[in-house]
Amino acid sequence: MRVCLGLLFSALILAGCGKATEGKLTETDEVVASVACLNDLAMDEKSFQGAFVAGTAPKNRAAYFSSAIEVTGSPVISGDGATVTVKISQGNSSTEGVKNIKVAKIGSGEVTWKLKKEENSWKIQDAPLP
Repeated sequence: MRVCLGLLFSALILAGCGKATEGKLTETDEVVASVACLNDLAMDEKSFQGAFVAGTAPKNRAAYFSSAIEVTGSPVISGDGATVTVKISQGNSSTEGVKNIKVAKIGSGEVTWKLKKEENSWKIQDAPLP
């Protein structure tokens, strides 16, 4: 959670540096933040479900909790849709049973995730794992 808060705080600071949009995140920043914080949100079922377009959250929440998620490159945004390339690898958490989630073994590689903007918020629509 600290990583996500740090990312959002950094994005707010950078968004205000030399721009007229002081303190506002760009669409790109919002998409990146929606993806980068998913493993922290996976600690809680309600938060995990809330990160996704209704009805699209994967059943294997533990795999996302156990993942290191890194956005590579810039998201491609078109209207209310976006795609982003994400590098997935095994997270470094060695804790078993945090919030009743066991650490899952996952594969590593790059995948493309799809997002959709709903009610001024970017939600993940499709988040395959390698």
